[in-house]
Amino acid sequence: MFQFKGLRRYEHGGKVKFSRLVTRKLRLAIHHALNGPDFSYHGIRITVPDTVMFSLKRQLMRGMYEEAEREIIARHLDPDSPVIELGGSIGVVSAFIASRLSPRIRHRIVEANPALIDICRHNAVRARAGEGTDVVWAAVAYGAQEVAFTAGENTLGSRVAPAGEGDITVPTTTLAEQIAAINAGDGYTLIMDIEAMELEVLANERGALAHCRMAFIEFHPGLYAQEGRTVAEFFALAAEAGFEVFDQVDDVVALRRASGNTPPPPL
Repeated sequence: MFQFKGLRRYEHGGKVKFSRLVTRKLRLAIHHALNGPDFSYHGIRITVPDTVMFSLKRQLMRGMYEEAEREIIARHLDPDSPVIELGGSIGVVSAFIASRLSPRIRHRIVEANPALIDICRHNAVRARAGEGTDVVWAAVAYGAQEVAFTAGENTLGSRVAPAGEGDITVPTTTLAEQIAAINAGDGYTLIMDIEAMELEVLANERGALAHCRMAFIEFHPGLYAQEGRTVAEFFALAAEAGFEVFDQVDDVVALRRASGNTPPPPL
C-alpha cells in the first residue's frame, strides 16, 4: 500500500480537491513503482533522471514530448542517410531517431550540457538496432574554442550564454567538424534544436550546409525576440543557405535543397 507524506485535502466551493503537488507525487510514485525511472515514448524505452521536471515526465506519459519535432522526423527521416543532431538533451528525440535508422548508419549527437551526456547516450544507443550512434560534448558556436553556457533549471532548457554570463565553460564545435568526424561529406540529414543558435549555424555554415540533403529545425520565436531578432530572419537565412520549406508542424520545419540548388561535390 502506498503512503505519501504531506497528503492533504481541503474543501473549496463544496468540492474536495487535492493539491497539485500531491497529485504529482502520487502519479509519479505509481509510475515509478510500476516502471522505475523508465517511460515509454512511442514504443521506445526512455530513462528519465529524477532531477528532470515533472512537466517533461507528464508529456512523456501522454506521448506529447517534442511532438512537432517527432512528427516531422516520422514523416521524412531517410533511414539510410547519416544524421547529425545538434542538441540531444536527455536523448528522447535522439532515441526516436536512432530507432528509425538502418544498421550502421552514422548518427552523431552533439550536446553541450555535460550533465546530460551519459543519459543522452544511454537512451539513444539503447534504442538502436545496430551500431553507429554516439554523443559528443560540445556547444555549436563560432569565434572561440570555448563558450560560456547556462545549464537550465532541472538540467533542461540549456543554451549558450551571453558574454560574461553562464554557469560553465564548454568546448565549441562546428557543423563542418561534425561532418568530417563521421565522413558525411557526400550528404547527411541535419536535426537541430539548439535554443536560437540555429540562426548562427545557418549564417556561418554555408559550405557545410551545401551538403545537407534535408534539415529538420525547431525555431524559437520567444528567444529571437529577446535578442531583437525575428522568425523572418530565420526563414531568410534558410533560403540564403539554399533551402526551401517543404513541411512544417508548429515551430518545426522540414527543409530540403531548393529547386535548381544542387549540392556541390562531396567534401
